Amino acid sequence: MVQKTVRAKEIVERKGVCGGVPILAGTRIRVSDIVVEYDHNGLAPEQIAREFPGVTIADIFSALKYYYENPAKIRKEIENRERLLSSAAAAKHN
Repeated sequence: MVQKTVRAKEIVERKGVCGGVPILAGTRIRVSDIVVEYDHNGLAPEQIAREFPGVTIADIFSALKYYYENPAKIRKEIENRERLLSSAAAAKHN
Protein backbone atom coordinates (compact mmCIF):
# COMPACT_ATOMS: atom_id res chain seq x y z
CA MET A 1 0.00 0.00 0.00
CA VAL A 2 1.38 3.39 -1.00
CA GLN A 3 0.86 6.21 1.45
CA LYS A 4 0.20 9.64 0.05
CA THR A 5 1.57 12.57 2.02
CA VAL A 6 -0.77 15.53 2.12
CA ARG A 7 0.87 18.80 2.97
CA ALA A 8 -1.31 21.32 4.79
CA LYS A 9 -1.51 24.89 3.58
CA GLU A 10 0.36 27.41 5.69
CA ILE A 11 -1.47 30.00 7.75
CA VAL A 12 -0.56 33.47 6.52
CA GLU A 13 -1.57 37.07 7.06
CA ARG A 14 -1.50 39.24 3.95
CA LYS A 15 -2.19 42.95 3.94
CA GLY A 16 -5.13 43.61 1.65
CA VAL A 17 -6.41 40.01 1.72
CA CYS A 18 -9.41 39.42 3.98
CA GLY A 19 -8.48 42.42 6.10
CA GLY A 20 -5.07 40.99 6.93
CA VAL A 21 -6.45 38.27 9.22
CA PRO A 22 -4.99 34.74 9.28
CA ILE A 23 -5.99 32.69 6.23
CA LEU A 24 -5.05 29.43 4.56
CA ALA A 25 -2.29 30.33 2.09
CA GLY A 26 -3.48 30.61 -1.49
CA THR A 27 -7.11 31.01 -0.45
CA ARG A 28 -9.41 33.61 1.03
CA ILE A 29 -10.53 31.16 3.72
CA ARG A 30 -10.00 32.66 7.15
CA VAL A 31 -8.91 30.57 10.11
CA SER A 32 -11.92 32.08 11.88
CA ASP A 33 -14.26 30.67 9.18
CA ILE A 34 -13.03 27.19 10.01
CA VAL A 35 -13.21 27.84 13.76
CA VAL A 36 -16.83 28.99 13.48
CA GLU A 37 -17.75 25.82 11.60
CA TYR A 38 -15.93 23.64 14.12
CA ASP A 39 -16.54 25.36 17.46
CA HIS A 40 -19.83 27.14 16.94
CA ASN A 41 -21.59 24.94 14.37
CA GLY A 42 -20.22 21.62 15.63
CA LEU A 43 -18.98 20.29 12.28
CA ALA A 44 -16.29 17.63 12.13
CA PRO A 45 -13.06 18.41 10.23
CA GLU A 46 -14.17 16.08 7.40
CA GLN A 47 -17.45 17.98 7.07
CA ILE A 48 -15.68 21.34 7.06
CA ALA A 49 -13.29 20.17 4.32
CA ARG A 50 -16.32 19.30 2.17
CA GLU A 51 -17.73 22.81 2.73
CA PHE A 52 -14.63 24.52 1.32
CA PRO A 53 -13.56 23.33 -2.16
CA GLY A 54 -9.82 22.73 -2.45
CA VAL A 55 -9.34 22.46 1.31
CA THR A 56 -8.05 19.22 2.79
CA ILE A 57 -8.56 17.77 6.23
CA ALA A 58 -4.87 18.56 6.84
CA ASP A 59 -5.68 22.23 6.10
CA ILE A 60 -8.51 22.14 8.61
CA PHE A 61 -6.22 20.74 11.30
CA SER A 62 -3.61 23.36 10.42
CA ALA A 63 -6.19 26.12 10.94
CA LEU A 64 -7.41 24.58 14.19
CA LYS A 65 -3.82 24.26 15.43
CA TYR A 66 -3.29 27.95 14.69
CA TYR A 67 -6.49 28.76 16.58
CA TYR A 68 -5.49 26.75 19.64
CA GLU A 69 -2.11 28.48 19.63
CA ASN A 70 -3.74 31.94 19.22
CA PRO A 71 -7.23 31.70 20.73
CA ALA A 72 -7.57 35.31 21.89
CA LYS A 73 -6.63 36.67 18.47
CA ILE A 74 -9.14 34.50 16.59
CA ARG A 75 -11.93 35.00 19.15
CA LYS A 76 -11.45 38.77 18.90
CA GLU A 77 -11.69 38.57 15.11
CA ILE A 78 -14.91 36.54 15.35
CA GLU A 79 -16.39 38.96 17.90
CA ASN A 80 -15.48 41.96 15.73
CA ARG A 81 -17.09 40.37 12.67
CA GLU A 82 -20.25 39.52 14.64
CA ARG A 83 -20.40 43.10 15.94
CA LEU A 84 -20.09 44.48 12.40
CA LEU A 85 -22.80 42.14 11.13
CA SER A 86 -25.12 43.12 13.99
CA SER A 87 -24.53 46.81 13.31
CA ALA A 88 -25.19 46.35 9.60
CA ALA A 89 -28.40 44.42 10.31
CA ALA A 90 -29.58 47.09 12.74
CA ALA A 91 -28.82 49.87 10.24
CA LYS A 92 -30.73 48.00 7.54
CA HIS A 93 -33.85 47.88 9.72
CA ASN A 94 -33.71 51.61 10.53
